Amino acid sequence: MPRTLKREPKVPFRPGPPSKMWGHGCSGTPTRVGAAVVRSVVSQNPNVSPSPFVGRGDELDLLRLVFNRVGGGSPHLVTVTGEAGVGKGRLVAEFVTALEADGIDAAVLRGRCTRSGLGVSFRALRQMVRTHIGIAPGDAPGEVHRKIVASVEDAVPEEAERDWVIARLAPLIGVSAELPRLLQGVDQSEWFAAWQTFLVGTARANGSLILVFRDLQWAEPALLGFIRFLVDASAGANLMVICLARPDLYDRSPDWGGGKRLSMALSLSPLNESETAELLDGLIESGDCPGSLDPITKRDLIERSGGIPLFAEQFMRLVAGRTSPVDHIDRPGSADGAGRAAEGRTDAALEADGAIPVPRSLRSLIESRLADLPPDRRHIVMDAAVVGRQFWVGAVAAVAGRDEEDVRDGLQELARGGLIRPVQQGRVDALRPAGDQEFVFTNGLIRDVAYGSIPPDELASEHSAAAEWIEQAGARIGEQTDMLAHHFERAADLAATLPADERGDLDARRLAERAVEHLEVAGDRALGFDVVRARQSYERALELCPPDHPLRRSVLGRVARAVSLMGDFEEAARRYDDVIAASVSAGDTAAAGEAMLDLSYALWNQGITGRAREVLAEGIAVLEREERGEVLALGYAMVAADRFLAGRSEEALRWCEKVLAIADELDLPERRERALEVRGMARCDLGDQGGLEDLRAALAMALDLGLGQEVVRAYINLGTFVLPVEGPAAALELYRSAQALAERRGLTGMSMWARGWAVGPLFELGRWDELLEEAAAAVEWERAHGGLTQFGLAARLTEAEVHVLRGDVDRAASLVGEFLPQAREIDDPQALIPALAVAGLVAQAQRDPALAAELIEELITRRTGGRWASELFLALSVRILLWAGRQDAAVRLLDDADQATPRGRYSAESARAALVEGDGGHEEAAGLYGAAAAGWEDFGFVLERALALEGAARCLAAIGRTAEAEDGFATAQRLMAGLGMPSASGGDGSIEATNEPAPAGDATG
Repeated sequence: MPRTLKREPKVPFRPGPPSKMWGHGCSGTPTRVGAAVVRSVVSQNPNVSPSPFVGRGDELDLLRLVFNRVGGGSPHLVTVTGEAGVGKGRLVAEFVTALEADGIDAAVLRGRCTRSGLGVSFRALRQMVRTHIGIAPGDAPGEVHRKIVASVEDAVPEEAERDWVIARLAPLIGVSAELPRLLQGVDQSEWFAAWQTFLVGTARANGSLILVFRDLQWAEPALLGFIRFLVDASAGANLMVICLARPDLYDRSPDWGGGKRLSMALSLSPLNESETAELLDGLIESGDCPGSLDPITKRDLIERSGGIPLFAEQFMRLVAGRTSPVDHIDRPGSADGAGRAAEGRTDAALEADGAIPVPRSLRSLIESRLADLPPDRRHIVMDAAVVGRQFWVGAVAAVAGRDEEDVRDGLQELARGGLIRPVQQGRVDALRPAGDQEFVFTNGLIRDVAYGSIPPDELASEHSAAAEWIEQAGARIGEQTDMLAHHFERAADLAATLPADERGDLDARRLAERAVEHLEVAGDRALGFDVVRARQSYERALELCPPDHPLRRSVLGRVARAVSLMGDFEEAARRYDDVIAASVSAGDTAAAGEAMLDLSYALWNQGITGRAREVLAEGIAVLEREERGEVLALGYAMVAADRFLAGRSEEALRWCEKVLAIADELDLPERRERALEVRGMARCDLGDQGGLEDLRAALAMALDLGLGQEVVRAYINLGTFVLPVEGPAAALELYRSAQALAERRGLTGMSMWARGWAVGPLFELGRWDELLEEAAAAVEWERAHGGLTQFGLAARLTEAEVHVLRGDVDRAASLVGEFLPQAREIDDPQALIPALAVAGLVAQAQRDPALAAELIEELITRRTGGRWASELFLALSVRILLWAGRQDAAVRLLDDADQATPRGRYSAESARAALVEGDGGHEEAAGLYGAAAAGWEDFGFVLERALALEGAARCLAAIGRTAEAEDGFATAQRLMAGLGMPSASGGDGSIEATNEPAPAGDATG
């Protein structure tokens, strides 16, 4: 039976001479790297075993078949599952070696997932990218930046996309120095799109790219989501993603790979008896794991190994490593072997005679192997297990309390025994200090067994020692925030369970403080691309902070931020209230002011607008008593946007200037970009078309800074204010640019904003069927995501406008019932004014003049706070008022109209023509209608042109110019028929007035 491992007192390590029985090791030699063939770029050297590769020919052929398809631009996901030690990694190593032998041009990157709590969600991907870029431990920030830029330039041919990719690749790698600063709240989908852009470009630059994710059963949901996204979004790329996992992957993710056309699941079964026998013979014949087996031992080994190659290899290691002579083991055909079979002797009896019984499980076998090690070597294995699956010589020495050189010699001996292996770092490795040399357990189960054999009362001090060494060596071995958080947290938890008189030098409170510090940093790093993981880190840090802890307020703020980014604004508001109270109590007014800004945002997202504005004003008052800084600039920018959205553009301009002053003083380009954007919109709203230059400058800045959502928003806002100046075609082009960029960068929500606002130009251009498709998509997305959006509102009201103009009044009225309450709830002029205009149009179609007039009168009262929006509906509003008998209101509205833009002038001409026609001035009205029709034709507004031609025809007919009138009628009818509108001709030869509006808006937030 397996021996029970005991932790003997630690003794100084004294390496002995290597035994003749230690061959090169079952882990073998590293895969050759060819200059022009397979570039096997690895984060951990696969070290292909020289033992026979048996029983996997079919699986190897399948992998090659999939790779051939990948070479044709068909990305594939391959999931290889199997029990620990069954040979998943060996299969992939042989596959890569075969590609190399055939001269295939491909890059291979490997990364390993870690158990929950031992790393961030994207640690495996991070390993891959860092290795490909060539980042070495100890690289200075400037050198890291240079390498990132060079790698992105190789992978991303579009120069305009490079800054955006760089800004999102750097946090994944774990660096940020000299890179553009990102605003908070970047969507996870945007991170995914940037990483996918880089990896697809890398595949293109290298012929093909093979990504190997190991231990996927431990992957966080975010990484699984990225892998799915990568394969789905990379059509046409020569990309193969291989995921190695134990079968319990499907317990955690039952739908993994399911339903995907480009996905294959490969279950790696254990070897059969003949294949296992072939493997054993090869191990013996190779001399790599020397020894011999009698037939009964061999039979037992085949049976108990269950076809797991690792079991066979480790047993042969056990045979080779025994200090007893080999002839203590029953030899093939010996009398002893036959006698044992006849006697049915127990394992205990065999062991007493010096023979080696076959353990009953792989775990038991590993326990036997560790039990057979000399005490000093066994201690080293256990101390290494404390550090993790991968570890450094110096860290093990710190845990063991031994000399680094002695520990390194011991690890090298253990590597020859196949329990661990060195991690090859290429040329960099030769320059590293001995203590920084890395090793890795050849199998995670070996590490688990070794760790599980350590007495619990020793673990606290050992985790603490590991953390102290890693922290001290950080500049040399690279940033290890997640590992530090794990070790300090584990040490703190373990120390807290020890009686006070057994803690020795351990300070549980200090360890908890260190854990909190690193958990905060780990959460900060994950916040953008895995907010769920970030929240877990912050909440764990909060658990370690007692109520009076000085770090508690900081952690509370981080938890609140994570909750807000997850969209739970109600809970976020409660959390921010706690932060504010704690900050005020501590006298930290700056922190209180910043939390007030965040609370205001959470309240605004819940629709609690009044309270949000109060809190925002209070926060700014607090911050203004502090030193001017970026947070104050952020607050000013929030107020500027709020004032614009509320229709108070002159106030918005004053707040924008405050933002710009701080941004220029402190070099805050992101704040300057936002201020220019809001200033541009406010200027346009006030009739100053120079605001378009501000909007174009903001867009250029957002592109140069590598921003994401901000670029899409800048495109949309520019399109909104370009529309009345340059026409719907120019606006639609900007909206489509916004949509394409958003889709390319994974910003699904922002893509829907662009599609939602595009309905306005589509309406004016007469592309109504396309409009209805876009509107349906926007509304469906809004409903699926459970919230009210202004682009969803724009889609509904424009859909209603089309339906009423096409004669489906009931459908239009039903939509009014949906969007008008929504617009009143949003209570922004840009939302409410278009909603009131279209609702008035529907009321007119329902022959309800009182309601129609009431709705337009409400619009007039709101136009002082949203002139740019109301001018889009000037002609419609005047026509409805005239139809309802409210000529006085129509005159007042026209007299106050803004005609600074071409659209404003043409709208005023159409409205004035309607007024003059109503007063009986048909000849003058005909001229006004004619001028308006010509203007609308140049501008591109199909319906307004048709209505103007129709009006001119009516007036010409009234003064006897019948031939001219008939030409105008015919053209108007043709245009309306093209829009799908019913004939508007009356029985008396006149044409009844119909109407328009065109929603337009702004995606400010």
